[in-house]
Amino acid sequence: MTEPTDECAHPACHCPAELGNDYCSDYCRFTPPHPAEVCQCGHDDCELEVDGVLA
Repeated sequence: MTEPTDECAHPACHCPAELGNDYCSDYCRFTPPHPAEVCQCGHDDCELEVDGVLA
C-alpha cells in the first residue's frame, strides 16, 4: 500500500487518498457527491464525524 498523500476528492470526505488515486475508497469513488451529507466511507476520521465528534 502506498502512503496517503492527498485528500479524498469526494466533497463530504476528509480522508487521505493514496498516491495516484483521487478517492480514499470505492465508496467515495462511486457515491454521488452531496456536499451536505456526512461521508460513510468507514475510515476513522469520517466515523468520528458520523458520530458527531467532528462538526
